[in-house]
Amino acid sequence: MNNRIYYVDNLRVFLTVLVILHHVAMTYGTGGLWYFVDIDQMQTLTSVILATFICINQSFFMGLFFFLSGYFTPNSYDRKGPTLFIRGRFIRLIIPIVFYIFFLSPIIQFMVLEGKSFTFWKFYKTKILSFESIDIGPLWFVEALLIFNIIYFLVRIVRKEKSITKQKSFPRGRTLFIAAFSLGIMVFLLRMVFPVGKTLMGLQLGFFPAYILLFIAGIMANRQNWLTDIPTKIVRTWVRVLFFISSILPLGLILVPEGSWKED
Repeated sequence: MNNRIYYVDNLRVFLTVLVILHHVAMTYGTGGLWYFVDIDQMQTLTSVILATFICINQSFFMGLFFFLSGYFTPNSYDRKGPTLFIRGRFIRLIIPIVFYIFFLSPIIQFMVLEGKSFTFWKFYKTKILSFESIDIGPLWFVEALLIFNIIYFLVRIVRKEKSITKQKSFPRGRTLFIAAFSLGIMVFLLRMVFPVGKTLMGLQLGFFPAYILLFIAGIMANRQNWLTDIPTKIVRTWVRVLFFISSILPLGLILVPEGSWKED
């Protein structure tokens, strides 16, 4: 029997497109933690539109990636067993990280340096081999995913079971609202310590409450088969919420002090 949920494949493609558009918008609209920016210092209609897109996109697109990763994790563990699961995760995730840090990242860093009067090899020896300028870049997602999978592996080892729980219905609207509101409070408090742009081991911890919650939600959705029967009423309610929030967000971007929302 084929239990593949085909719309999830379309969703992953859509999210990949959003990743590309997000960084294009950063390059030409808001700047931030990116290698190259080409933006107008004045607040223009274009900058407001791109900033609105980034704000809305940032609120869900990477979190949804973690949700999907969490969704497919239990099946992989059950199918392979603990040893093959964690070995496969290390091979698939650590190799890209090492390749990026020691091969792709140095090339990118060297290309964007202005006024360089030294060779690439000298840069590589003094900055990369000395670990002075180690940059994990967009591979932060892979790093985070590796950490999440290691934690999942340890939890399953401790529990020594297939993590099958009693079937529960899709969360009600009230439950989703409480979760979203609580998450907002948690992120607000955490960003007092880890504001946007501050990293630890390449990770912006200010975003991680949502990533952690959605990774766990993905695991739960797998066990409860939530993605096969999402209530239409809940979808319609949250679509209305989306359009309402999206309509007032540009006003906030215009009213805040000029240029302050461009800092990342």
